[in-house]
Amino acid sequence: LSHNALGDATVDALADAHATPSPLHAALRALDLSQNALRGEAAGEALARLLCRGGAALRRLNVAQNHLGDAGGAALARGVRDGGARLKKLVLARNALGDQAAYALGAALASNKTLGALSLWGNERISAAAAAQLRAAWQRNGLLSLDDD
Repeated sequence: LSHNALGDATVDALADAHATPSPLHAALRALDLSQNALRGEAAGEALARLLCRGGAALRRLNVAQNHLGDAGGAALARGVRDGGARLKKLVLARNALGDQAAYALGAALASNKTLGALSLWGNERISAAAAAQLRAAWQRNGLLSLDDD
């Protein structure tokens, strides 16, 4: 579904559709929503709902090159914390994330022990202090890969 300019409303609809369990939802292992004009907190909340409601089987989520920003990144982090129990890889590259999102992701890693790879490259608004906190959470969790360049 990448490169389709789907926008926030489509992700919201996806999250709502996954609220009702079905064999199709249980089979969804990877979702690529990169470059789809997802913006802000509403998009992050929809992605969090997707993880919490019907994304139990989801292993890989790519939302690179959207515009989630801090509020959207923090909202998505709540989904990683509360519903991303099987999520192995999360790609958030080039999403205009900053400290708020980085701290929220670090906090999410305290309860999510399955995330093995996290990509944050191209999010220049993350300060050195927030990056250090995130690296510390990554090391405590034993993540396989943290790409934050």
